[in-house]
Amino acid sequence: MNLLLTIEYDGAAFCGWQKQPLARTVQSEIEKASSRIFKTPSIVSTAAGRTDKGVHALAQSVALAVTGGRSYPLKKILLAFNAVLPADIAITAVKRIPAAFNPRFKARAKQYEYAIWNSPCRSVWRQKYAWQVPRPLDVPAMRRAARYCIGKHDFNAFYASGGTQENTMVTLTKIRITTATPAGAITILFQADRFLYKMVRTLVGTLVEVGLGKRPPASLRDILSSRNRRLAGETAPPEGLFLKKIMY
Repeated sequence: MNLLLTIEYDGAAFCGWQKQPLARTVQSEIEKASSRIFKTPSIVSTAAGRTDKGVHALAQSVALAVTGGRSYPLKKILLAFNAVLPADIAITAVKRIPAAFNPRFKARAKQYEYAIWNSPCRSVWRQKYAWQVPRPLDVPAMRRAARYCIGKHDFNAFYASGGTQENTMVTLTKIRITTATPAGAITILFQADRFLYKMVRTLVGTLVEVGLGKRPPASLRDILSSRNRRLAGETAPPEGLFLKKIMY
């Protein structure tokens, strides 16, 4: 039986998606719940993207291959998962897929969203799910800077060490920076065909430096052409990052 799960999770208490020895991960919780539901240890899960420690998901896609287990109607599978999973993971949809379906390689595009709380006053409700930047940000300058990144570019300058991707070419089709009520809430949406390791968080850190007046908007063009990570800004913290959508 091969299933595609749509999953949301609060990444605060996880060491990322991927299974690790002696660490709590989303993948290990999904596979543990699957073995319990389908009464078999033969469970293999594959995610559309491997989120890092502390990163959240609104709609992660996970292919689940179940060998030798019990079969149930999809509605019962959905209810069973949400009954046995911990409170910081929920399954929002389940459907059957061909055995060859790989959610990572079949994805046409992915969206990530980053939340900033731009206020000198901390927020009880946002401290787990946004990066607090106390000084005022120049959002129009950040938008001008973001335009230099749209299109197909080599994003090696925004690729953190520790990644395993050899191809650093990415087609970034959208960066949308929006403000919302209450004043101080800023959201940055990124859409691309693929993302490099910590690429979004490095882009956010660099755009925030533009917003603080530490570098001009045109510096994003020069950073891209340099392919030098040391010229980009700091890596934004993980708590503001959400995997928002996988498009097929």
